[in-house]
Parts: sequence; C-alpha cells; structure tokens
Amino acid sequence: MRTLLITSKDGTETQVDIPDGWFVTYGVAAVGIPKSDGRIPMALRIYENKDHQRAIFTDVINFRDMAIPIRVKKVNTQEKDGFMECDGVRKRTTFQAKTTSWINPDEPETGKPLLGMPDDSEMFSQSKISEELEVAV
Repeated sequence: MRTLLITSKDGTETQVDIPDGWFVTYGVAAVGIPKSDGRIPMALRIYENKDHQRAIFTDVINFRDMAIPIRVKKVNTQEKDGFMECDGVRKRTTFQAKTTSWINPDEPETGKPLLGMPDDSEMFSQSKISEELEVAV
C-alpha cells in the first residue's frame, strides 16, 4: 500500500491509499476540453490494471508519493526595534536576524505548544468581577 498526496487547483489536499500493483497516470483531463484560466485541466487517474480505471481526480495541480521524504526551506525572521546613536543624534532603527532551516512539512512542528483555552482569570479581571458582584448586592 502507498499513499499519494494530491493538491487540487482550489488548494485542497487529499490523501489516497493505493494498493501495490495499481498504477497512476497524470495528463489532460479529456481531449478537446477548452482552457480555463489559461490552463488545460489536468487529471490524475488510478488504475487497478490497464483495462480497469478505479478513480479520476480532476483539476489536479500536483501530487506526490508520501513515501518520498521532502524538506521545505523555511526562513525565520526576528525583528527588534531599538535606537542607535550616531554623531550625538539618536535614531530609531529596527534590528533584524534571519535563520534558514529545512523542515519536513509532513511532520508536526515540535517545541511550539498549541494554543490552549484561556481560563476565566485570563478572560475576566478578578477584581472587575468582584466589583460587579458588590454593585449587584
């Protein structure tokens, strides 16, 4: 079994599991179809054998076998505002540092906690709640 990641023209991504021995073709969706948005509609076809087509996905812009490891270049930029003094004149400036790394887009990012739900004390000032309760009494 292998898994394909298919990206459609509208940006949606779909994963399809294909049994070993089946094959895939990629080409024009149908002969004679007019161009849309200046492009010829493309299709990904999945066959069990040469005479038995099992699926067709239209408006496919790219696909890949998920078993192929890939890395994407990611540039991280950090900025810090500050001041510099030149010839006795203080000027506002922005300092910038960039780092580049290669990441696997199929693996979740580590080290960054997911956003959690805030608790009531973060959402509502406890002193404000106390004041409102005193006014209500």
